[in-house]
Amino acid sequence: MVMVDFLIISIIMLVLYVSNKYYWSDTQCPSHDRMDGKTVVITGSNTGIGKYTAIELAKRGAHVILACRDRKRAEKALKDICRLSGNNNVEIEILDLASLKSVRECAKRLRRRLSKLDVLINNAGE
Repeated sequence: MVMVDFLIISIIMLVLYVSNKYYWSDTQCPSHDRMDGKTVVITGSNTGIGKYTAIELAKRGAHVILACRDRKRAEKALKDICRLSGNNNVEIEILDLASLKSVRECAKRLRRRLSKLDVLINNAGE
């Protein structure tokens, strides 16, 4: 009985070690590639994961476009992102993904202004 308990505890410890080593310890992107000259649109980028993604991409030199539905919150995020990244090549596009009209208008504005879009990160939504 003692040997079985020892074996079960050993297996549990091994599973915890392996899951920690290969999952939890490497959850941050290991790449440090530069994004200079790349244009990135990030939806829902005024808070949370979207905002931190915008900060990291701006640090790497990307031209970041924050696609958000609330202008005030987007402007606050814009200031934070520029300050934290040291990159002022960050701008706002108002976009409400719940409105097909808003999506079409935003797409038209972006197509008129940009020669190309390199990355679209669809972060907004539930």
